[in-house]
Amino acid sequence: MAETVPRRAVKCALSTVLYGADRAQAVVRRPGSGRPVPPALVLLYHRVAPGEQDRFDRQMGRLARWADIVAIEHLDGPSVRRKVTVTFDDALDSYAHVAIPVMERRSVPSTVFVPSGHMGGLPSWDGADQSEPVLDPDSVRALCGHVGIGSHSRNHRRMSGLGSEALRDEVHGSRADLAALGAEPSWFAFPYGDYDAAAVQAVRDAGYRRAFTVAPEPLSSPGAFLCGRVTVDPSDTWLEFRLKVSGAYRWVGWWMRWKRSRSSRCTAS
Repeated sequence: MAETVPRRAVKCALSTVLYGADRAQAVVRRPGSGRPVPPALVLLYHRVAPGEQDRFDRQMGRLARWADIVAIEHLDGPSVRRKVTVTFDDALDSYAHVAIPVMERRSVPSTVFVPSGHMGGLPSWDGADQSEPVLDPDSVRALCGHVGIGSHSRNHRRMSGLGSEALRDEVHGSRADLAALGAEPSWFAFPYGDYDAAAVQAVRDAGYRRAFTVAPEPLSSPGAFLCGRVTVDPSDTWLEFRLKVSGAYRWVGWWMRWKRSRSSRCTAS
């Protein structure tokens, strides 16, 4: 669901303050201490609609100037600049036919997270935009070896609170579906960014190397299993995109953790 203009403006304003604080801290850093490399960042897109190619192309051009764009498996390696990887959730038709041609021209690697039980049909999960279908199995098969392919569960369900059998179906089942197409899904993205301890353990047990949320935070540490992502869109203004790529939206992740912690305390009481 698209955010309202006032909410976007508030987020942008607060992130501008954090960006300014980050810049000030860099300026006053102790001489001779060197400038630390910012932690890696993962961007999350959902779609690039027809007609948005130019905006998306400009974003990829700016991203290449501001960061080192790497494939998802190279997030943890050394770098002299911030590392950024580009991901897409839901495997919508526009990913293959609109976004990939732009990224190929700019040599931008990407990873798509596929809800395997919806391949070839219109999205039918809660809040889905049904203006375009999910890629069919043959299209996903054709992407193998050209882009990263990860699991977005089997049925795009909220993962927290699911029983063990349902978790196994969503996590193991999706991995088996994608493996049957020739993919080697090593990464898992939680639908809606929703998870609990049991869901995280189920993803670990299924053999995935890393799980991704929607908390807009940089990679906490090399090798961390849970990794946040910053949601971006071709409609983002230049300032919004710059702030997101700089990591200045990470305060939203702090707020999300506080809400999760508060909800857990209320449930326990």
